[in-house]
Amino acid sequence: MSNSDDLSAWQAFSNGREALQQAKINNAENEAKWLLQSITQWRSEAIFFDQSLMLTAAQLSEFKDGIVRRAAYEPLAHIIGEMEFWSLPFTVTPATLIPRADSETLVEAVLQKMDNTKAETLLDLGTGSGCLMLSLLHERPSLSGVGVDRSADALKVAAQNAKALRLTPRAEFIQSIWFDDVTAPDGGFDIIISNPPYIPSKDMSGLMESVKSHEPHSALDGGDDGLDAYRAILAEVAINLARGGLLAFEIGIAQADDVIALMAAQKLQNIQKHKDLSGIERVITGFLP
Repeated sequence: MSNSDDLSAWQAFSNGREALQQAKINNAENEAKWLLQSITQWRSEAIFFDQSLMLTAAQLSEFKDGIVRRAAYEPLAHIIGEMEFWSLPFTVTPATLIPRADSETLVEAVLQKMDNTKAETLLDLGTGSGCLMLSLLHERPSLSGVGVDRSADALKVAAQNAKALRLTPRAEFIQSIWFDDVTAPDGGFDIIISNPPYIPSKDMSGLMESVKSHEPHSALDGGDDGLDAYRAILAEVAINLARGGLLAFEIGIAQADDVIALMAAQKLQNIQKHKDLSGIERVITGFLP
């Protein structure tokens, strides 16, 4: 990055893009653009086509700092402090996983299955930023939700997102390890969802640096075979999910058959796979008879 304090937005963007390319950051052009947009609130068209736009000294300093942090593999979402999910803005911090587009598959699957039900209560196990539960509450005003996480810091982020999205009246958050401190409503929850830790422990060291060093390992490490959380949740799902209720899991690559077998062993029925936009089996749904 140039040390000049008198740079146009275009020149700052160009320098930032080059710095990220040298650091071998994928999608360097867009990441430099998104960072600059978050700081200036300008549309990308202005940055690209109006080369007379100048940055203030404060804006330039913030942009340079952000580029340095991103070049050191800190996630862009942490630098900006926000990530879009389901076309909604979510605050993110190092206390939560960064919402990813693949997880929108779970929201789509649940909405599809809800069309044939009168679901009113939802439990989100391992809520993190709250992106899954809050996206569903946003889409279905009849739903109320309980988000559970073992991390108090993650729950603060989720509650902040609920407030920003004006969903606080229908969203409750509880610190708990899975069902330990959860009291199900009479008859059980109509829907239980979870994007639990599913990375096998042996694979943790091979994760991208931005994930391995900046996102919470407790939300990633799924034990020896990556399936520990599914076993723990399924062991208690029958006493917390309503009869006829929907269970939806996000899963890792090539875990579909194993998770389906675990669900079938707990007598869930109508079990289905749902693929993400890349064609990967990403979500498994089933109903408690």
